[in-house]
Amino acid sequence: MLLLQGPTSTFFKRLQLEIERQGGTAKRVLFNAADELYALNRDCFRFSGSALEWEVWLQDYLTKNRTDVIVFFGCKRPAHIVAARLAKSLGIKTVSLEEGYMRTGYITCEEGGNNDLSPIMGQLPGDDEIYSQQKGLRLHTTFAWMNWWSMTYYLWRSWFSRETDKKLYHITVKGPLKDTLFWMANALRTIFRKFPENFVISSLVRRVDKDFIIVPLQLPSDSQMREAANGWTVDRLIDAALTSYANNRSVKKLVFKLHPLDGDALARERRIKRKAKQLGLADDVIVLHTGSISKLSQHADGMIIVNSTSGISAIHHGIPLLVLGKAVFRNEKLVMCGSSENDIDRFFDKRWAAEGEFRSSYLLFLKSHSLIPGDFYVPHAMRVGARHLTRRLLQVSGNALRAKATGTAETADTPAMVEPAAKLA
Repeated sequence: MLLLQGPTSTFFKRLQLEIERQGGTAKRVLFNAADELYALNRDCFRFSGSALEWEVWLQDYLTKNRTDVIVFFGCKRPAHIVAARLAKSLGIKTVSLEEGYMRTGYITCEEGGNNDLSPIMGQLPGDDEIYSQQKGLRLHTTFAWMNWWSMTYYLWRSWFSRETDKKLYHITVKGPLKDTLFWMANALRTIFRKFPENFVISSLVRRVDKDFIIVPLQLPSDSQMREAANGWTVDRLIDAALTSYANNRSVKKLVFKLHPLDGDALARERRIKRKAKQLGLADDVIVLHTGSISKLSQHADGMIIVNSTSGISAIHHGIPLLVLGKAVFRNEKLVMCGSSENDIDRFFDKRWAAEGEFRSSYLLFLKSHSLIPGDFYVPHAMRVGARHLTRRLLQVSGNALRAKATGTAETADTPAMVEPAAKLA
């Protein structure tokens, strides 16, 4: 079994140990200094270079070493796109992980890919389908843990990685000083906004219960926004939602929820408020930096997204949901599907939500096919997730991995690390 990049925590380190504990074997590839920080000091290979060099290295490794399954977090990271393509050509299975479609207490685990690349993309449950009961863990918000692990990961990556590591970064590097300032500013923003916004949210759900529409905003750098958004951007969604609301005031308030890791959150807030003032909406548009999507969904009259997994909360709470991009739950029988500004106009004019039993059946279907209990950031939940994930991986890899675990499979030597071209010269 080969592990590539994992979440920005020690989860893959725990997973590697758990695979060994359950009788399997796992090797891991490290792509930068932060991967090294969060990894075992054995059974790991350090790679540094371009996508082409990575393809050469991985092709050599997979040719010489029996590999039953490749595991990675984020199917659209550059290194993982290459790995998926090679694995497909060689008949090797891939398992892609993401933060849970349903949060908290779940992680997403699917063969091939997630979100728009999920094997159940756009599918609905069958009438006679029987579901395994996947109960998630009871966790309080995991944001503090996620923020801590991610901050440590990206600052360590920024300060201590090699120059050639940057060729396979999935998030653009700003530089050590800028990255440090970003995380400091982000932490302060969360701290100083949380307390006053608690009062705003409490007032909102008390005074305009079921009379506002929520628009959760995603990170512009998110791979889902770059590659599965049907041409939508964060700014385009903001402008379209405000314009439609100005033309059809079917609810009392329009609420934008900024992404907690958006480095341009303050500038985005100013942009929203400026546009709202121009349209005469200054008193009826609210911008939030903090707060629970679940709580807001319970009291909203609708939600508009590109392809954010916040849409699962809308399905769960039974509020109308407009999906503009490619999302795993995009199906016109389950949610309202759109592609243009006119679809947002229609949503403000007339919206609907699927019947409760059908929504519940879909969520069970999603849990059964795509989710396992656990979390990538909370320590005790990481242990649970690693245990459940290992069982799933052993099922995926089947008898070949079991043979490998007992030492009957032949394994060749690992190819040497590809060094940057300058060093090779």
